[in-house]
Amino acid sequence: MGSTIAIIFWIILADVLALVFFIYRYKKELGLTPTSWPVKPKAKPKRAGAQSTTAAAGSNPGAKATPSASRPKG
Repeated sequence: MGSTIAIIFWIILADVLALVFFIYRYKKELGLTPTSWPVKPKAKPKRAGAQSTTAAAGSNPGAKATPSASRPKG
């Protein structure tokens, strides 16, 4: 009788440990991390030769763009 209880105890313990390891491994996929809910889009890597979004030194980011002479209005 005592060995049967011990076997059941070890089986339950093994199941609980397997569940804990599974949750730890797949916590993002299960939505259990603070960064996974709500789902945030991943940043796309920049292409080679792409310009930076930050303004270059000496530029005026607040200035309005002037219309091109080659492009007619309308």
